[in-house]
Amino acid sequence: MNNKTWIPCSERLPEEKDAGILKKLGTEKRSEYVLATVEVKGERMTVTACTYDGKWDWNMKYAFPDFKVVAWMPLPEPYREERREE
Repeated sequence: MNNKTWIPCSERLPEEKDAGILKKLGTEKRSEYVLATVEVKGERMTVTACTYDGKWDWNMKYAFPDFKVVAWMPLPEPYREERREE
């Protein structure tokens, strides 16, 4: 996926694939990590998140259980150091 713009969750969620070893824990499908705009108590922040069986997961979901993901986008490509020829 090369789309680097925000995608509203009302439009679609990230594509999920087979969860592999997580099936032993009861998860059938999961997405890759994405950037997500999360709303908590009227405040919005950008976090990394993923979905498991169509439900959002992020590292602060237990501290803020009433969160709502409103939009998401794929993560950028990792940094790669350029090699300079001398």
